[in-house]
Amino acid sequence: MPPIRPNMQQFAYHEPTQPRAARTFKRILNTALDIIERENIDALNTNKIAKECGINISTLYHYFPNKDVILYALYEQWFQRVSEITLAHRTALKSKSDLKKCFTNILNDVLTIEDYSPKSAISLEQAMKSRSELAEYDNYITELSVEFYIEALSSLGSKKGYDEFVVIGSLLLVSVWGAIAAAASSPKSAYSMICEYAADMMVTTAKRALKD
Repeated sequence: MPPIRPNMQQFAYHEPTQPRAARTFKRILNTALDIIERENIDALNTNKIAKECGINISTLYHYFPNKDVILYALYEQWFQRVSEITLAHRTALKSKSDLKKCFTNILNDVLTIEDYSPKSAISLEQAMKSRSELAEYDNYITELSVEFYIEALSSLGSKKGYDEFVVIGSLLLVSVWGAIAAAASSPKSAYSMICEYAADMMVTTAKRALKD
């Protein structure tokens, strides 16, 4: 059963549709990511973002009431990109013979998401876990990710019980985050090798689920 999405109304933000306002909205998020990438999550605050964006603080607050809402928006949009990647590879994942290629492609796409470096993804994940209200959403995302792998393993014909599926799905997710963490402290030239090693571990884990 898919996890129930928590009520995150307190982190609602205004995403405009008009081109000029949409550009300002995106610039705020990209500036926040730049600060996280350049310094760290603790250096992030609304005044600094507004100053680097060249906008009035009241303009920023029109879209985002506070820093935590910006973090939530960044994480939500990052996960949306990840979801699009996994859905794009869902069909390939159903083929046992292509498991390593599929996992490698998924990992490579996750590490090269536009605007979101592995370092910023790790920083956002840590920030979500450190804030009790945001941690609830992070837990939801984790459960949703594990459910994706459970569904994929089931489609491959695995007959394991649900509890064992959860363990194996969790281990696959750990491998994904391990690759992101390794890439966060490595040059882009190392991404291919990181994806290969992580995919090997994921294949080994998945094969456990496919054993009778």
